Amino acid sequence: FIYPYLNYCCTVWGSAPPTHLNSLLILQKRIVRIICGKPKRSPSSELTELFIDLRVLPVDQLNKFKLSMFCFNSFSSWAMPSLSNIGARSCAAVVKT
Repeated sequence: FIYPYLNYCCTVWGSAPPTHLNSLLILQKRIVRIICGKPKRSPSSELTELFIDLRVLPVDQLNKFKLSMFCFNSFSSWAMPSLSNIGARSCAAVVKT
């Protein structure tokens, strides 16, 4: 399936112009229809259900999700040190005294 290829480096190629992303979305929709055995001209409401059934995000939503996760991970590691680092610092402070 092509989903891992779309998922790979999504935060990088996600900033491509909408025309390029639209062609990827059209290709992704076509692949979902083929996998599910649906006709070429399926209604968009049915297509949304197919994405949900396959547990796959459309390209545009995948980009937003991955970018949100990247920002969350970046800010949370900056704002809150991990518990292991807190433990290491407190151990170092005990050893120095």
